[in-house]
Amino acid sequence: SMIAILDLKGTIVEVNEAWKQFARENGLVASNYGVGQNYLEVTRRAAETGALDAQPISDGIARVLDRTLPTFEFEYPCHSPNVSRWFVVTVSPLNTRNGGAVVWHNNITGRKEAERALSQSEERFRQFAENSADVFWIMDANTGVLEYVNPVYDRVFGQSRQLLMRDRMARLELVQIGRASCRERV
Repeated sequence: SMIAILDLKGTIVEVNEAWKQFARENGLVASNYGVGQNYLEVTRRAAETGALDAQPISDGIARVLDRTLPTFEFEYPCHSPNVSRWFVVTVSPLNTRNGGAVVWHNNITGRKEAERALSQSEERFRQFAENSADVFWIMDANTGVLEYVNPVYDRVFGQSRQLLMRDRMARLELVQIGRASCRERV
């Protein structure tokens, strides 16, 4: 995690080594790595120059600092010319007499890539199931709950798959038909 400690006014008073390393890797080299700068002002300027996610981050930090929000969390893209990256920023108040907040950024690119891959896989499955010439269904073997029936069911059986999803007896008939079909093929 890249961590910065802010005082009550939003000024960066300390950063960790991961913060410094990220700054160096992204051409933000300065001897102080932002220490002494006001994080609220930096994010507001970024918003003014077109960084769409900077304003909600600035607002969230301000609300944690003034204690109108107990914590703040926000996911945002932070792409470089060569790499697509996603982060989540989390802001928590410092429970000290002087106040302030801890701001940390975690790289969630792996999770975002997995979510995208899952979404693409689900879309391929949906296209397969909805374009199949055969009736296709998914039923939880333990509960008997019908989780999905493809549109072909409506045409083949002449009734609504929504009705099938609600009617337990119709589901049992579907299972019997499926078992008989499997026996015929074997």
